[in-house]
Amino acid sequence: DSIREISVEATEIKTVSINNAGKTRTAQGAPMPWDISNFGVSYAYTETENRDPFIEYDRIESHQGSLDYGYAIQSNPIEPFKGLPDKKWLTILRDLNFNPLPSTFTFSTSVFREKAETKYRFTDLDPKFSTFFNNQFTWDRIFGVNWDFSRALKLNFASNSYSVIDEPDEGQLRAQDFNDAQIKETVRDSIWTNITNLGRPKNYSHNLTVNFTLPTRSIPLLDWMNVRANYQADYNWMAAALNTESLGNIL
Repeated sequence: DSIREISVEATEIKTVSINNAGKTRTAQGAPMPWDISNFGVSYAYTETENRDPFIEYDRIESHQGSLDYGYAIQSNPIEPFKGLPDKKWLTILRDLNFNPLPSTFTFSTSVFREKAETKYRFTDLDPKFSTFFNNQFTWDRIFGVNWDFSRALKLNFASNSYSVIDEPDEGQLRAQDFNDAQIKETVRDSIWTNITNLGRPKNYSHNLTVNFTLPTRSIPLLDWMNVRANYQADYNWMAAALNTESLGNIL
């Protein structure tokens, strides 16, 4: 039986997931920013265990959860001078408009936690020399807004932030003779401290696009032309690895 046990290569996988769970909107009229139907929740849990002649067990347990928010409203610009007389030289004033609210607003936050423990079939060795731990905890935040300030001026902005939630190395804690309760408390305190600090930033990027159409159609003698201006800006930032912080980050 013992020979059969160490001769088998086996993989066991358990998983459960919920994707974009939320409430379907049934009310009439324009949605409100605080409506529960604007939110969606997803969660996935996976547990994988491998074993073979060299590895007694290799367990990987992962949790991934996300919260999504999206809000969109019908653009209805305010036209303060719409009631002026229908004179061609007053067209540029009659066409003035502005929109005090964004057209769409989206936000998504996602966390991923993975704990891996591997134990090799080394004989006559202390478990702290044959067992290894590898934990990963990341946090993504995505933000986007589309704002038509007027029919002529439109802005699009999107950003993505990626952070790491650092936690102590369980292997090192066990090497320092921490018991299971002490390890659990130390790891929990470290994680919550890093979460309140929004994690350790690793990558950040954003994109900004602005489009502007000059009001030539509202000006006599210029109503035969179209003039459009476009501005686009991209920004990317990547943190240096912990062992090369002296070299600085990358912009």
